[in-house]
Amino acid sequence: MQSSLTSVSRSLAPHWLSIAAGAFLLSMFFLIGNLYSSQVKLRQDADARLISLGEARATQINEFLIERRQAASRLAGSEDITNYFSNLDLGMSIRYGLFANLAAIERRFQASMDNDKYQDQPAYLRLTFFDRNGIAQVDVGASSAPTPSPTDNLSEQTIQIDEKRRLIVASAPVLQKGKIRGVVETVSSLNLLASLVSTNDLGQPHEYLLADDGEVLFPIERQRSPIVAQGRTLAAIPSGRIQALSNIEASELKGYLALRLPIGAARLSVLRLVSEDELYGHTLSSSFV
Repeated sequence: MQSSLTSVSRSLAPHWLSIAAGAFLLSMFFLIGNLYSSQVKLRQDADARLISLGEARATQINEFLIERRQAASRLAGSEDITNYFSNLDLGMSIRYGLFANLAAIERRFQASMDNDKYQDQPAYLRLTFFDRNGIAQVDVGASSAPTPSPTDNLSEQTIQIDEKRRLIVASAPVLQKGKIRGVVETVSSLNLLASLVSTNDLGQPHEYLLADDGEVLFPIERQRSPIVAQGRTLAAIPSGRIQALSNIEASELKGYLALRLPIGAARLSVLRLVSEDELYGHTLSSSFV
């Protein structure tokens, strides 16, 4: 037995160096594989973190806009408006009865104007109650605020963004006994959304609120930035996926990654831009070059 082991050892002696080298290479391949797997995992975690933060931001803005729409619906369903139409159906005129109903609606609207706040800012600039002919029966608000006009589709709640005048216009139908009798429209400042868009601090993803046509709503760009110039292209990138901006026609955006997340309540998107170094760190991003 011992002689056979000795003969095997002698036969392998010339190959020990090769065996050791092979074992070393296998261990190196194993270590490199583990390192690569770790890098991939770190990269995936960084992607997931960026997407999660973006989704949270889009959800906040979406919920704010839904609340504006629901607030219009609550005003449209108020008891004062119900009483107005009940008396109208009884044949009362403005002189006999309806004037008091309209005064009650005006008081309710004025109370909402005075008391409803969002982060210490007035929630509304103007509130208007239209009848089904589109005639404003009650109109409360600052004279400098544009007078809204009823939407063509009165059958459901709507919200619109007036980009040029930087307004949020929400509307809700007035329903009485299953019939549409009018509409309530609210006008709010678009600047109420400013607190929901993060500041572009150093080392943080650059965040923008875009309209579907590429208009940059926040932050307010005073100069012709590459984001403004490429707004339409950025607003059209696939949503929910991190995209490299390597093919975009703006040298300032080379090396940046973009994530666009649509907002369901309006034709808006949250856009987050971040460089590879900011997202992955210099070592991690370089290892994938």
